[in-house]
Amino acid sequence: CEKLYKTMSFKDITIIEIGKITSFTRTSIYNYFDTKEEERDYSVIGTFTPDSSKGRCVYCKHCHPCPAGLDIGLINKYYDLTRQGDALAKEHYLTLEKTAKDCVQCGHCNGRCPFQVDQMERMREIAAYFEK
Repeated sequence: CEKLYKTMSFKDITIIEIGKITSFTRTSIYNYFDTKEEERDYSVIGTFTPDSSKGRCVYCKHCHPCPAGLDIGLINKYYDLTRQGDALAKEHYLTLEKTAKDCVQCGHCNGRCPFQVDQMERMREIAAYFEK
């Protein structure tokens, strides 16, 4: 799908456009949504994104559900915004019921991330940042 990103904006890309250049059928795409959350394979999403997105959290929450109950996408978002100087994001992070320090390092999120983000390492980094 990299071809699409070179010729179209993200907003203009539709299932029809994706279907023209991939082997996915409309039926297989719709059937995907009939599967249970834990049975879904999100790895295909990584093929639709530019290489610059690999290893970067885009807060999509495909890593969910977290067995420890963390909102991984939101934790990452608040961390990134805080590092850019957003004091309100820091306050929001600090009021979360569960924060990065509550990560149990099970790896569930890493296996589900279509962008190949090492969320276990990110949680360690975020926890250390907010402990300062």
